[in-house]
Amino acid sequence: MIHVVIVEDELLVRLGTKLCLDGYESRITVDAVFDTGEDAEDYFGSHTADVLVTDIRLPKMSGLELIRRIREEHMHMGLLVLSCYEDFSYAREAMELGVDKYLLKHELTGDDLPRAVLEVYENGKGFSARQEIKTHFPERDEGVAAYAGYRIGYLILRGEEDDRNADSRQVDFEVLSGIVQKLLNVGKLGECFLRHGEEVFLVFHREERISEEEFRGKLRLFFQRLERNLQNYFNKNTYLTLSEEFQSMKQIKEFFSETQSWSYVSFYYEESKLFETDLLKRRCLAVPELKIVQNDLFTEKWFEENKRKIRDFFFQARKNISDVTMLKGKVVKYFYGLEALYPDAEGGKLFRDYKELDAFDSSSCMEGWLLGLLEQMEGKLARQKNQIESIEQFVMQHYAEDMSLERMSSQFHMSMTYFCQYFKKKKGISFVPYVNSIRMERAKELLKDPEVSAEEAAEAVGIANTNYFIRLFKKTTGKTVGEYRKNIK
Repeated sequence: MIHVVIVEDELLVRLGTKLCLDGYESRITVDAVFDTGEDAEDYFGSHTADVLVTDIRLPKMSGLELIRRIREEHMHMGLLVLSCYEDFSYAREAMELGVDKYLLKHELTGDDLPRAVLEVYENGKGFSARQEIKTHFPERDEGVAAYAGYRIGYLILRGEEDDRNADSRQVDFEVLSGIVQKLLNVGKLGECFLRHGEEVFLVFHREERISEEEFRGKLRLFFQRLERNLQNYFNKNTYLTLSEEFQSMKQIKEFFSETQSWSYVSFYYEESKLFETDLLKRRCLAVPELKIVQNDLFTEKWFEENKRKIRDFFFQARKNISDVTMLKGKVVKYFYGLEALYPDAEGGKLFRDYKELDAFDSSSCMEGWLLGLLEQMEGKLARQKNQIESIEQFVMQHYAEDMSLERMSSQFHMSMTYFCQYFKKKKGISFVPYVNSIRMERAKELLKDPEVSAEEAAEAVGIANTNYFIRLFKKTTGKTVGEYRKNIK
């Protein structure tokens, strides 16, 4: 679907334009309509579109002025200008601003306008830079005489809530490359390359007349424009890593590899950021330690202390800009330590596969996951504690009834095998002996009354076979029923 915004001050023309475009061939949708350039400018502060259709003559801000103000942050957007004036100066100014199509209102008939929108959109999908997008490293040492130096830029996109960098399912990398190349063309800064279909890097050219410091300033300004455009179009943060300057294109592979390896620093940032490797090398320090607290295991104090240590670990790692591979290694080690300590009382894995930890490209997402893991453990252990208490309470209330493993496992939604394992792990005794001990304690109380027979006591505690009751009573107390009563007297 092609998203269009219309700016037109005349009410009837505005309505007619919307009716003409909205829903055309199920390919065009009109997202917004404005009667002033000021309102449209406000809208484009937080929204974007595929095509802008605007009149030139507007009450205050002209359509061309609107384009001039928003163009830099919406390089992807197709521009279609409507005018009632056959004034060459307007057309010339529109072309200078990069307008894709200039139409006279009185010449439009039938489907001319929607077809023009489709044409602008289709022609703009490659951003007229598609032919300049390379899919390989440049091999020849070109332009040595023309340029004093080069820098590599390695580009990464990641959303604020994403734990991974963008891939082809989230981003059209040809569109991304086109936007980047168009911005590079504006400043005549270099070329964009698309490698392996979803890896974008840039080669910046510094002319001899421009000093290194001045060029560094141009690159920082370029990044500001790039970040705004990519945020508008893809709604993702931009991370650009810049290499040190080198003098020959023969060195491009060497500097590409180094820049790519330094791009890991985006792991520590949740907002768009420009990284300059020559400055980074002065800041990177060792990975801090991350160890499991051993005292007061699985108590509230233990959980709080481990959460504090995790927060401190990631805080220090961000401050140090520590090596991410080593950091992930320490997190995996911590993960294994938790897994070894955790009493897996429900027979299933609590933890995510440790291999998935390597997929995190965001430190805050990894930190949040690890803290969430501890909270999950804490909640699960609390539920298990409550569950064993519920089983004990159920037995005390129903010991005179059927206490078969079939009934108990069904009552507490477990398999019989797992119920037996769980109960013994929690109580240190198997379930049947535990129930019999409860029954015998109650039988002892009943048999203090000389009027209560062994048969009646057996029935009262849920044992139908009197002979079994008598044998169990002696095994439990060490006395027969008669001996027990004599001892009571």
